[in-house]
Amino acid sequence: MNSKRMVWLIVALTVVVLAGLAPRLGWAGAARSGEVVAYVSMTERDIAPMQDAFKKATGLDVKVVVIPIGQAATRIKVEAGRPQADIQMGGSIDYYQELAKQDLLHPYESKSAAAIDPKYKDPQHRWTGWYMGVLGLGLNEQAFKKELPGLSYPTSWDDMLNAAYKGKYVHANPASSGAAYTFIVGQILRMGSEEKGWEFMRKFTANVAQYQNTSPGPSNLVATGEYPIGLAWAQDLLVKVDQGYPVKWIAPTDTAYEVAGISILKGAANVENAKIFVDWCLSQAEGARMSGFSLRYSTRPDVPSPKGVPTFNSLKLVNYDFVWAAANNQRLTKQFSELMRK
Repeated sequence: MNSKRMVWLIVALTVVVLAGLAPRLGWAGAARSGEVVAYVSMTERDIAPMQDAFKKATGLDVKVVVIPIGQAATRIKVEAGRPQADIQMGGSIDYYQELAKQDLLHPYESKSAAAIDPKYKDPQHRWTGWYMGVLGLGLNEQAFKKELPGLSYPTSWDDMLNAAYKGKYVHANPASSGAAYTFIVGQILRMGSEEKGWEFMRKFTANVAQYQNTSPGPSNLVATGEYPIGLAWAQDLLVKVDQGYPVKWIAPTDTAYEVAGISILKGAANVENAKIFVDWCLSQAEGARMSGFSLRYSTRPDVPSPKGVPTFNSLKLVNYDFVWAAANNQRLTKQFSELMRK
């Protein structure tokens, strides 16, 4: 073999070796410098306009994997140190707190987060509260009137213990749905103790006809009239209102809410692009645009409430403990799963 061919062989082998080492050494981002990859715990309808707007504003592509927050958190743990995405966005900060505790999030203090209340931000800048959602009930007015004649619309969670709702109500699975887990914590806090909370939920689950794997799942079935009533984030039901379905959203007294986060993942391939994306998402302009089309409350005080819902501060909400919720997620989810099987 002549010397020139030997040199090329050495170069080729070196490239192969370095390519294999690149992910471990943090060089993986070099191959896709014009993009950012995100795990998104929202619907495709919500994220598509953001992808287009971000591309126009920055020239960067956002590639997304739409995944429920419970499944996303599990995936991030499995991929620890070598995540297949750069960002996690959407889903309650309960999950982000647990991921932060396991050192799976990359600290970043976004300049756009200065206007956001400190209670919606991690002191170590590993996650930032992005939007807020209020948990309630979605009902199909036509189906409700037909299947539950003479029954008034519920105004509290306790109203849902009425035996008339048995087989008429659709819920979600807390193993994958952030809404369903928020529901569990909300009931325990509302009732004042775990004992009373579980007593309520044992009675409540007796009326559940079906469990959906995603938070928007119950809203979809209520919209089509398959069930007259179900668990619903305000934003999921309001989308159905905009689409012309005969649905109504109700906020029961002392209901729970979420603060949904955004964070860069530790070991992300495209950290600098991820920072640009986080800054953009948390900006006032994008907050107003996002609230307008996704019908979510922004964590920014300079963004007005979305149309069709009361202002966030006017709602009667439970004093939700996000730290306690994060610390007890696995235990409470397992306990509720046992109720689902009965």
